[in-house]
Amino acid sequence: MNRRNIAHFFVLLLVILFFSVSSQLIFGSEPDIFSWPVYTGNEGHTGFSLGSAPSTNQTFWIYNGTVGYPSVPVADNLNVYVGAVNGRVDALNATTGALIWSFQTQPDQYFEHAPYVATGHNLVFVCPWTETTVYALDASKGKIVWTFDAGYRVGEKAPVFSDGTLYICSIADLIALDASNGTLLWTYPQPNGDTSFSLAVSNGRLFVGHTSIEEQGKFLALNSTTGEQLWSITLGKVSASPSAVDGKVFVHVEDGKLYALNETNGNMIWNFSPELTQPFSSGTPAIAYGKVFFAPTQTSTVYAFDEANGSLLWKVNPSPFDATKNYGSLAVGEQKIFVGIGQRLVALDATSGITRWTYFLGNSSDNPALAYGIVFIGSGNSFYAFGSEIAVSEFSEVITPVLLGIAVVFLTVLIWNRKTKRECSKQL
Repeated sequence: MNRRNIAHFFVLLLVILFFSVSSQLIFGSEPDIFSWPVYTGNEGHTGFSLGSAPSTNQTFWIYNGTVGYPSVPVADNLNVYVGAVNGRVDALNATTGALIWSFQTQPDQYFEHAPYVATGHNLVFVCPWTETTVYALDASKGKIVWTFDAGYRVGEKAPVFSDGTLYICSIADLIALDASNGTLLWTYPQPNGDTSFSLAVSNGRLFVGHTSIEEQGKFLALNSTTGEQLWSITLGKVSASPSAVDGKVFVHVEDGKLYALNETNGNMIWNFSPELTQPFSSGTPAIAYGKVFFAPTQTSTVYAFDEANGSLLWKVNPSPFDATKNYGSLAVGEQKIFVGIGQRLVALDATSGITRWTYFLGNSSDNPALAYGIVFIGSGNSFYAFGSEIAVSEFSEVITPVLLGIAVVFLTVLIWNRKTKRECSKQL
């Protein structure tokens, strides 16, 4: 092999390698680090974003709809997807707030949770509140790609996407589907039906909380690939999605207790019992910076614990003046905690719990999402984005070098080909 052929070979390898890496960054099956593609941010429900977070209560944009937005928003590919109170899903441009498309499920239905965006599959998975149908929509156009009829209501808990599998909760079964085409992979039945599961995924384990009284509040770990049960523990009725990270799974049960379990065997590590004014409590804890942040519903209190041993680091009541409860899930990023309490969005310091800023929304606040340096939250008929244009450009900071690199590689190949042709012409 002569020098020219060797050079061509290495240029070809460079092109293949670069496209492989760049395609994973842009079109890969895993969510990019600045997105928020599922309820509480990721499949483990940690509520943590690696990107920046707004330092002030400056609104980036406000979208005024015709119906309420009670579901948790998700964000991916610089779009935001949110369910409306009448069963509609709206896709908004995360930079401008402009409506891109709307998809209407059966009218006059109610959404409890956000639709889920599967990065790389270019799909938005929708589980309406009272329907038995799961929809997979093209994320860019909102058109149906596939549907799956579960036979029972599927909208009581948020779906989870992980490694090409979509896990959904009907009131009768836990169902695993091939996310690309909706093919049934396996089911795990509810023994007594008419209840639901709460889910999280970590390290090949699917953590499942029963809302069934008959099941006496069992909390399970299943093999996420086969559905085989790995371990089980009785904690109480689990009404919120668990969080799983760092070899631990955190579970909040209806009587208010928060448990930290070993995710390998279910052994108890620590637990905490908050003071509640109402018997029912829900809320998914957030995990970041070696801490567990916890905001149970029916209170206006936010707690911070040491993740390893459960020692209380601080607790605050940041918005008691207009709030009797908060909405349970948190968004954490850049040492800030964002939580909807009453009619306010509140930003707390993650180290001390001190209030950084608040914003009066005018209606009951819902659960926030944090993506591309922007906090998204619904309140009444309005949908809010807090932050600045500079923060949104974080996404372009990843994409722009990749696109420039592709251009350089193409230019190099083009120049080399022309040079080779001239040499060949001279030889002839």
